[in-house]
Amino acid sequence: MTAGFSRAIPVLDSDFTEDISLVQTEARTVTSTPWPSRVFAPYCDVLLWPTFDISSTAAAVKNKHFTLAFITADGGGKASWGGMVPLAQNFYSQYISQLRQLGGDVIVSFGGANGQELALVSSNNLVAEYKSVIDMYSLTYVDFDIEGGALFNSAANTRRAQALVQIKKLYPNIKISYTLPVLPSGLTAEGVAILSNAAANGLVIDVVNIMAMDYGSGPAPNGATGMGGYAISAAKATYAQAKPIFPSVTIGVTPMIGVNDVQGEVFRVEDAAQLTQFAQSTSWISLLSFWSINRDHGVIGPLFASSRIQQSKYDFATAMLPFELSASVAKTPVPAPKLPLANIPGLYNWPSTVFAPTIDTTAANAANIVTMATTVGTNMYNLGYIVADANANPSWGGAHGLPESWYLSQIQQVRNFGGDVMVSLGGPNGQELAQVITNPSQLKNQYQNIIDSYSISWLDFYLDGAALTNQASIDTRNAAIRGLQVAMPNLKITYTLPATASGLLDNAVYVLTSAYNAGVRVDVVNALVAPASVGATLASDTTPGAYTTAAVQAAYAQAQGTGLLYFKMGITPVIASQNFGGKTFGSSDANVVLQFARSTSYVTYMSYSTANTDSESQVVNVLRRYGV
Repeated sequence: MTAGFSRAIPVLDSDFTEDISLVQTEARTVTSTPWPSRVFAPYCDVLLWPTFDISSTAAAVKNKHFTLAFITADGGGKASWGGMVPLAQNFYSQYISQLRQLGGDVIVSFGGANGQELALVSSNNLVAEYKSVIDMYSLTYVDFDIEGGALFNSAANTRRAQALVQIKKLYPNIKISYTLPVLPSGLTAEGVAILSNAAANGLVIDVVNIMAMDYGSGPAPNGATGMGGYAISAAKATYAQAKPIFPSVTIGVTPMIGVNDVQGEVFRVEDAAQLTQFAQSTSWISLLSFWSINRDHGVIGPLFASSRIQQSKYDFATAMLPFELSASVAKTPVPAPKLPLANIPGLYNWPSTVFAPTIDTTAANAANIVTMATTVGTNMYNLGYIVADANANPSWGGAHGLPESWYLSQIQQVRNFGGDVMVSLGGPNGQELAQVITNPSQLKNQYQNIIDSYSISWLDFYLDGAALTNQASIDTRNAAIRGLQVAMPNLKITYTLPATASGLLDNAVYVLTSAYNAGVRVDVVNALVAPASVGATLASDTTPGAYTTAAVQAAYAQAQGTGLLYFKMGITPVIASQNFGGKTFGSSDANVVLQFARSTSYVTYMSYSTANTDSESQVVNVLRRYGV
C-alpha cells in the first residue's frame, strides 16, 4: 500500500533531539483498552496534508480503531514516520491520546510500498528501533507491511523475525500482524516463504493480513464487480496456507476501497458489505481494514486522497464497522447438520459471480452432478425440483421424500469438491408448497425442513403456470420467506421467473411487488428465458443469445420498479430448441450471454435449464467461465 509521502508533512522543530534510549532493555508498562477479538481498523495515511484526525472520525462513525501508516527508516537507519519525521517530534501523539480517551486504540504499521522498512537497513539495533516506537506510542499491536522488493530480501526477513522474537519477550501480550500481497488464489510463493521464515526463527505471527487489491486482469478478470468475491477467495486460500505454519493464526483482510492502482479494479461499497458479511460468519477472521480512511469520501480527487467513485463520506467505514460491533461469531441457529462437512447457512460463502447449472433431478435423463463436477469442473448446482406430495410435504418431484440418501450423497460429494448446491422449489410440474399450505408459519416450517435436511444456504423459487396466477399463495410464500430471513439472515433467496424480450410476465412482477411489501430481501431475480413456452416468438434475424440478453435487461428495469433494493439479476436460458422457435441455443449464443453478464454490473448469477439437455456440453463449457 502506498502512503502519500510526496505530500506536505508536518514541520519539524529545529532543535529536536532523540530522547528515547535505544539500548534500554526493560519494557515500559503499557496500559490501554484490550483489543476485541474482532477489530475493524482502517489504515490512515498520517503523512497526508492536512493531517487526518482519527479522533474526530471515531466520534462521527463510532469506529474506535485505526492502523497508522507507515514507520520506515530515515537516512540514518532510525525509526521515523515515512523516513522523514523522527520519533522525537512526538508526531501524531495528540490524536492517539484523544482516540484512547474515547475507548479506542491504534495499530502502527511498519514498512509499506515506499521507503525502507527498518529490517532492510538495520542489523545491530533493530530490536531497539522497534522498541522505541512501541514505547513512544504505548503500542500493544504492531503491523509489518511487507511488499515490493522487501518480499525478496531473505536476510531482512530473517532479521525482522529474530528481532520480533525479542520484542515478544519484552512485551508478551503484544499482537503482531504481517501484511502481505495476495492473489485471489492466496499468498504468493514469496509470502508463504516469509511466514515459513518467521516460524523457523521462532516467531509466532498472530494475524496474517492480506492486501486484497491490485491483482491484475489475469488472476482477476472481473475487477469491476467481483472484488468482494476475490477478497473472500484470497482470505480462504491464505488461511489454508498459513494455518499449517501457525496453527492459531487468524486472518485480516485489507482491500483498497474504490478505484485500485490496477486499471479496471474497483472495490465498491457493495463489495465491502459482502466482505463484512463473510467476515462476521467466519471464526478465523480477526481483522478488517482498508486503504485508506483518508480516501473514504465522495469528493473526486487524486487517487491517494480519494476513492474516485461516487459515495458518501465514510460509506466504507460504515459498511465494515459491524464486523467489530459483532459480539461473537455469527452462527445461524439451526439443528446439527445431517451431512458431515455440511454447508450450514452462513458458513459457505457463495462467490460474487455464480454459475450453477440447473438439473432436473427427477427427470429420466437427469445429469449426474458428480460426473459434471469431475469432467467439466463446475462445482455449484441448482437442484430441482421440490414440490408438494399428496400429503402437502416437501418431496422431489412429488415422489421422493426428504432427505433421500441419493441426494445426500450427491450433495456431499459436491461439497467435497469445494462447491455447494442451491435447491429449487416449484418448477414446471407439480405444486410448489405455498399452493397447498395456506398458513405462513406452517409453510415456513416446511421450508426449514428442506434447509435442515441438506444444510442449504440458498433457496430458489421457480414459479411458472398456476403458481404465478395464485396471488394468495404468492403472498403466503413471501410471508414465510420473511420469517426464514429473520431467523437466518445469511439465507439467500432467488426468484426464477419467466421473461420474454419485453420483460417479466405481469404475474411475475406481482411476485416481486409482494416480496417488497412483505419485507423480503430478494438476492437474485433470475430471468427464465423460454419464449415459446409463454407464446412469444423470435424474429427471423434474432438469435437466442441476443433474445436472452434483451429479456434480462427488460426484466431488470421492471424489478427496479417494484421497490426492491440490493437485488441482482440472474440469467437462465432454457436451451432446448423448441423453446426458441426451433433455433438451437448453442455455444455462440452462450458466448453472447457470457460476455453480456461479465460486462453488466447488475448480473451476478448464471444458469441454464437444464443440464439434462446439454448432451455435448456445448453450453456448459462456455457459461462455466462466468464463475471463474
